[in-house]
Amino acid sequence: MFARHPSRRLLLLGLLSAFGIFPFAPLASAQPSPPREAPAVVSSIGQFWRLSPEAKQHPVPFRFECVVTYYDSEWGMLWVQDADSAAYVIPGPRPLPLQAGQRILVTGTNPAGPELSFADASFQVVALASPAPLPLDNRLEQVQLFKNRLVSVDAVVDRLAPPISGHQQYLLSIEGRPALAWLRLGPGQKPPDLANSRVRITGVYNPSLAPDGELAVLTLMVATPERLQLICRLENDPTFELPRTPVDQLPDCPANTLVHLMGVAVAHLPGHSLQLRDNTGQIELLSAQTVPCAIGSPVEAVGYPRVIGTVWQLANAAYRPLTRPDGQPATPDPAQPLRLVAQVSALPASAAAAAHPVRLTGVVTWSHPESPFFFIQDASGGLCIQRGTTGARLRPPGRRVEISGTTTMGPFAPAVEATDIVKLGDIILPTPKAVSLDHAMTGAEEAQLVEMTGYVRRIQREGPWAKLEVATEGGDFIATVATAEPLDSVPDSVVRLRGVCSAQANDQRQLQSIQLWLADTSSIQIVEPAPADSFERPLHAIASLGRYGSIQTYEHRIKVHGTVTHHTPGVAVQILEDSAPLLVLSRDPAPLAQGDQIDAVGFLGRQGQRLALREARVRKAGTASLPAPRHLAAPEQLLPDNIGQLVQIDGQLIATASAGDKLRLTIQADNRLFEAYLSPPAGDAAAAGLPWPVGSLLTVTGVYDLQYDAYGRPALLQLHVQDQYDVLLRQRPPWLDRSRILALAALLAVGILLVALWGATLRRRVRRQTDQIRRQLARESHLEAELQRTSKLESLGLLAGGIAHDFNNLLTVVMGNLSLLKLDPGLDADSTECLQEAENAIGRSRDLTMQLLTFAKGGDPVRTSVALADVVQEATRFALHGSTVRAAFELAPGLWPAEVDQGQISQVVQNIVMNAAQAMPQGGRIRVELANETVPEGDRLLAPGRYLRLTLADDGPGISPEALPRIFDPYFTTKKTGHGIGLATVHSIIKKHGGHITVASTLGQGTVFKIWLPAAAAAPAAAQPAALATRARARGRALVLDDEESIRRLATAMLGRLGLETVAVADGADALRAYAEALHQGHPFALVILDLTIPGGLGGEETMRELLKIDPEVRAIVSSGYSNNPVLADHRSYGFKGMVSKPYELADLGLVVDRLLLETAEPR
Repeated sequence: MFARHPSRRLLLLGLLSAFGIFPFAPLASAQPSPPREAPAVVSSIGQFWRLSPEAKQHPVPFRFECVVTYYDSEWGMLWVQDADSAAYVIPGPRPLPLQAGQRILVTGTNPAGPELSFADASFQVVALASPAPLPLDNRLEQVQLFKNRLVSVDAVVDRLAPPISGHQQYLLSIEGRPALAWLRLGPGQKPPDLANSRVRITGVYNPSLAPDGELAVLTLMVATPERLQLICRLENDPTFELPRTPVDQLPDCPANTLVHLMGVAVAHLPGHSLQLRDNTGQIELLSAQTVPCAIGSPVEAVGYPRVIGTVWQLANAAYRPLTRPDGQPATPDPAQPLRLVAQVSALPASAAAAAHPVRLTGVVTWSHPESPFFFIQDASGGLCIQRGTTGARLRPPGRRVEISGTTTMGPFAPAVEATDIVKLGDIILPTPKAVSLDHAMTGAEEAQLVEMTGYVRRIQREGPWAKLEVATEGGDFIATVATAEPLDSVPDSVVRLRGVCSAQANDQRQLQSIQLWLADTSSIQIVEPAPADSFERPLHAIASLGRYGSIQTYEHRIKVHGTVTHHTPGVAVQILEDSAPLLVLSRDPAPLAQGDQIDAVGFLGRQGQRLALREARVRKAGTASLPAPRHLAAPEQLLPDNIGQLVQIDGQLIATASAGDKLRLTIQADNRLFEAYLSPPAGDAAAAGLPWPVGSLLTVTGVYDLQYDAYGRPALLQLHVQDQYDVLLRQRPPWLDRSRILALAALLAVGILLVALWGATLRRRVRRQTDQIRRQLARESHLEAELQRTSKLESLGLLAGGIAHDFNNLLTVVMGNLSLLKLDPGLDADSTECLQEAENAIGRSRDLTMQLLTFAKGGDPVRTSVALADVVQEATRFALHGSTVRAAFELAPGLWPAEVDQGQISQVVQNIVMNAAQAMPQGGRIRVELANETVPEGDRLLAPGRYLRLTLADDGPGISPEALPRIFDPYFTTKKTGHGIGLATVHSIIKKHGGHITVASTLGQGTVFKIWLPAAAAAPAAAQPAALATRARARGRALVLDDEESIRRLATAMLGRLGLETVAVADGADALRAYAEALHQGHPFALVILDLTIPGGLGGEETMRELLKIDPEVRAIVSSGYSNNPVLADHRSYGFKGMVSKPYELADLGLVVDRLLLETAEPR
């Protein structure tokens, strides 16, 4: 039949060979005995296989009985079996009258050759009989025992392949391994649909072997459909009704126990394995099924558990999607400890940092006593364990441990902080997964045992750690091992490293590099040792690199030779050998010139789209003429074949720019832009500037290169030029180039436009200037009136200041004498009361004088700690005296003291209250509120701290929205007789206090002022007692400077009552002379009182400066009728030790004198 259809026979032979079921060299299943001489007639199959090769070189007659186990006349395949042997037999070109299940007597002669052939044989059917099939029973890989024999095995049918010429192929899973079954169909027969079913198959064992002799694929040749016996459909498989077993209970199951698991699919390699995970652990299902399982979908499986290292496997497994509602995997309980490394690794950063409890079981893959962390690995992955404060003994690699602790967020991935470490036993470490650096940089192998290969550039020592700097084709990484060994043989060698992969991340937990942690030096396997002489090796032609069969591995060095066409010291050398280019990546900083011949030794790899020699060492081997560059007349096409070639291109310079340490020229050649990179000119050439102005026509010689886009397509032509001498200037640009022509045209157009617009704008300008002149005249008239009013106010201020100063002097004399008179012990009670009333009146007069001074000169406030509520109430009542407006006070309890100038704040309150009263001539109410308030950080108007908030609200007619923004402007007023300085003064006083004032008003409803004033740190000083009879008398001399005779007499009397001998002078010069003489005679003044203002002479401030030159330790008190003078507010900055403002009484002066003399030091 095959002779009639040769093309079909070739097709079938190819298919059978592809599936590994066509035996080209069939052998007897039994082990042959030593050969012996050929018998006259071979009487059994085994006897034929025991013939010597020499005997088989001749025709051999045979006659024996056997059973046909499989015969396919269409495909020309025949298997027979007798009592002790089985064999594949060549049936010959003609169909044979045979069928499976016949016991036959075969007689014939075997042609010369090693194979058994029934091509020249006769057959006699003896009986219908079939040998009992041999059960495989977990002996699937015992090839020599079962080869060519009839066997029986239970299998899971995964799916059916399309029929081929009356033959049906079934794809099976037998003991978790993929297998095939071919069923021969008779005429009109349909193959049974057994997909996703358990079956018992009886067929001929036909193995396909791997090169190492192990079983690769098993094919069963099934003669009839009856030999495919359905056991059950997987959807009705009773083994799936077994009780569910959690993964963590598998170690407790007896050996060879069928178990039922439920979980979710976490990884699937169809036809090989499926990773299943439940809430307690993870297991690998060994199954050749290809039923798709989406990651995360529920799955149930049955099989036999076993453990290999740290990995639990379910052998001879069958699985199916989990569809029963009552069989869904339980939702993890958030309160229960996590049991799997993968469960910890899947936590988001916030959840990992929440210290979730864990109880993990795995093998220690890396640890060291001096490291605060170690690594473990279970079936689901690897994890970093932080030792924390646990006192548990650290376990070395290879120990199976149980870790209790809590989750935490590591620098890159979630980790665990251990609270307890329990040893469970010893275990074989997992087999490291061979990975590349590119794969490791994905983070997929975090904390897992891996194997990586690279070139060790150098080793650095840090304490007990040796850090190997390893270079690979994909980049560099660090491998760390704790060892005191010198490791002299490791640098400059190619090594294979086995260790735990750990990510190095930035502050945003983004992976930057990886580090490999090696358990010990045995984890370092030298693949290629460091050479004694790197250049003592065979030379490879550059043109041969990259071809099939050439060296393509990073693990071995190669040597090449070529001519330098471009060199960047310490980075790369571009060389040519004949016309074959190569990029040599070398860190050697020694310069090379174009035309130098070099030898280079390194590792062959790739740089982008081109071959490159990495980690290369170079040495100069001579010089040669530079190859002539290839002229590219039209470089429109970007040709990768030109990469590395020395080329020459003509073009026009479009732009120049710096690109790092290189100069970039952008050049246009025809319709293509390209870039040329070269080192910028140095020395005198740099001072002279670039010799090629933009627009020049150039001829550029350099090494051709391409820049690729994100999809790997050529995007930009680049030339790497060695120096400026490879850029030839062919023609300078004309002076009148396109840019200048455009600029001139633009200037002409602008000029015409300006002339056209001039006439239109001139008329508008004349009208606008006329309007401006009219407005300017009106403004000047208004400003002149304002100037006259300001002049009057300034004159009034000067007059008021002078009056207040003189009035304060008079009040000082009156108040001082009253205080002296009160000390007379002969006064009766009525006289004392009268004197007290007079003193109170003088005090109110002093307050009015201070307000007059504030109006006249302003000035810095003299701030003290005061009870603000008393000040506000007194000022309000004073302002409303004689008015029909009443005040309602709302004072919060526990008010803080305020640090303010009492007189100035009284003026503020009186000004606002009087304005409110004048706005309500028919009467009304003013609400006065006072409360504490703390201003926080970040306030835009006030510094943070404690404040008192004063609210003054009236129910008058209100202020219009137009006038409200201007009420604090100087000289702005809404009253016909007003001058516009009251609220401006209020605003100035509040700002000088470091406070803030706001105003809000609604027409018809009233106006609200809110004032914030700083709180004082200390409580107000208690009132000092007026009686001085019991105080200790001071001793010493005092010097008084004042231009008023009455005040000098008063001061002399007061100081005399205080126990001081007084010298009074009227001029600063006299005061300096008197002080110097007293100091020279050894009777210095213990105290000096200086009046600030001395008409026609040295005042107190000037006199103080001169006194400090005479005696830096002088004790001086400043006094002035200008109580808000800046010197009084900050007297210590001017050298004064104390301050007393006029008018003052004996008690005021006594307090200052006591503080300076009695409380600080003994008088001099």
